[in-house]
Amino acid sequence: MRDKRLSVLFVIIATVIFFTVFTNDARGSDWVHYANSAIGDMYFYDKDSIRDVSGGVIRVWTRTVFSDAGRAEVIRKYRERGISANRYELLREEKSLCLLNCKDESYTLTEGIEYAVDGETLTSWKREGDWLVVVPDSFIESLMKIVCAEKAKQKEK
Repeated sequence: MRDKRLSVLFVIIATVIFFTVFTNDARGSDWVHYANSAIGDMYFYDKDSIRDVSGGVIRVWTRTVFSDAGRAEVIRKYRERGISANRYELLREEKSLCLLNCKDESYTLTEGIEYAVDGETLTSWKREGDWLVVVPDSFIESLMKIVCAEKAKQKEK
């Protein structure tokens, strides 16, 4: 009897974890999956957040849901740079505001938030960073192609 109760409890916990991690929890956002990394991280963009800024620049919120290997990589990079990785064993996802320049194929990230599995914020940041060239065959190139094409279609209407 006790084993049966533990089995039921395990199924309930696994179901809650699955729906917490893999469902759209963005409160009004329209997260669209566009890529996976070789280590299992999943990349999304928020279709509802796409906005023209000016001069061919588009802003869009992005979301990365980390795999176990991706989480370990974030922790390793933070420690290498002397940044505290306290509670990062609980890292679930990161949301970043990305500016894409569709004309000269460059991008910058202006703010971001990293969340734990319990929804708590691990860290947040804002910056005015350098514009970087989009590397061919990268996740950001995939995002740029999708978002810039979508924005061009909207302008045609």
